[in-house]
Amino acid sequence: MIMEEASRHTRCARPKDYWWSSKHVYPDKPRITCPSISRWAVLRSKRVLSTPICRSILFVLTLMVLTSVMLSSPTTDFEMEDRRENVQLRKSTPTLASVRSTAITNTRLQEVDERVEQTTNWTIKDELQPTTKSFGPASVFAQKYAPGYSQNDSELFSYLAALSKQKWVYNSSNAKEFRVDLRAALGKEGRFENFIATRRNTRPDQNISFYLRGSMLMSKTLWRSLPRGTIYKRRRHRTCSVVGSSGVLNGSRCGNLIDKANFVLRFNLAYVKGYEADVGTKTHFTTLNPSLVHKRFNRLRTKQNYADFEEVLKQFKGSQLWLPAFASTLQHRTLLRVASAARYSKLVTPILGHPDHYTTVAKLWKKTLNVTGWTTTGLHVFTSIFDLCDRIDVFGFWPFAKSLEGKTLPYHYHDGRRGASAHSFTKEFKAILHLHELGIINFHLGSCV
Repeated sequence: MIMEEASRHTRCARPKDYWWSSKHVYPDKPRITCPSISRWAVLRSKRVLSTPICRSILFVLTLMVLTSVMLSSPTTDFEMEDRRENVQLRKSTPTLASVRSTAITNTRLQEVDERVEQTTNWTIKDELQPTTKSFGPASVFAQKYAPGYSQNDSELFSYLAALSKQKWVYNSSNAKEFRVDLRAALGKEGRFENFIATRRNTRPDQNISFYLRGSMLMSKTLWRSLPRGTIYKRRRHRTCSVVGSSGVLNGSRCGNLIDKANFVLRFNLAYVKGYEADVGTKTHFTTLNPSLVHKRFNRLRTKQNYADFEEVLKQFKGSQLWLPAFASTLQHRTLLRVASAARYSKLVTPILGHPDHYTTVAKLWKKTLNVTGWTTTGLHVFTSIFDLCDRIDVFGFWPFAKSLEGKTLPYHYHDGRRGASAHSFTKEFKAILHLHELGIINFHLGSCV
């Protein structure tokens, strides 16, 4: 018994030579190396990733990343185009300041050189002035495109007479830069898709602020009558004719040239019948101001007023009728009555101008022209269609009582009325003229033959 116990203790006793000593009794301890650690980490990761819980977590994380990327990316063609243009605007510097418009040739400069030296108040802005201070987009636009011409009509007429004899040349680079500057200056509220009120840019029970006076809640009935989305697409038409109603069109023989355009815009239901040789026959877009509804159609108070209104609309069959229904509370109901009558006639499609868009465009031109009064509907529409048309020809915008030849002109080509207005017609005329000299639009000052 004692011998067996002693034998057991002898077998279990720890040897005197440990594993780190020079004499090894037990096998060597494994050495830890980088490759061995890597193999262990790979095997361990495979085991963890193969579990159902880990796979579920990875799947959820992947979905979250994809969703965030989709939400942060542009969702419409408008936004993608605006982002490209904004990047171009940030990277580029004004180039029109150093590049003279091709429309202003050396011949014209020689013709007016002597007159310029004698005139202290007359500055010809045939190129955009560089900015030395940091402004917002609207201020940059106002500084670059503010017209500067003589305040003396006789001097201006002499200048216009020389200009009208020159051949106009389209300047694509100036036109492209102007569009970029205009979009940046107008911002989100002035974007082209907000030109008219739609279900997309309004909502039921929304408080609509009129741009002249008052406000209202958008009723569900009115909201449902609006188009679902914008009815216009950017750069849809290659050529557009914008036709004013000035008496300068009488005898101009511009009808054929106007009708050559892909899209023709007119104003205030100006008569076409009987004036086809001078103003053309085509109409795709026209407007109607509240004052004309009162004077011409007695606010549609009687059946005869409705009949007279429908008779006039026959000249514009198939066109769109733009109405400033959100100008003021005083005219709101009248213009909604006009829209209802137009829709019932099935001759034209009524569309309502968005008040925020109108206000944004008006503020920009107030700043650019340094005026306090409201700009005209003509300038508003003209500004808005730069995203609709590649090239724009302008006819019948003439604020003067006489033509370049000295002939006395009526206020409108279709009546003999002499007009006075709160609008700054002369300054608006100079703004359009300035764009003509930059080769951005073609401004027809008189006869087309």
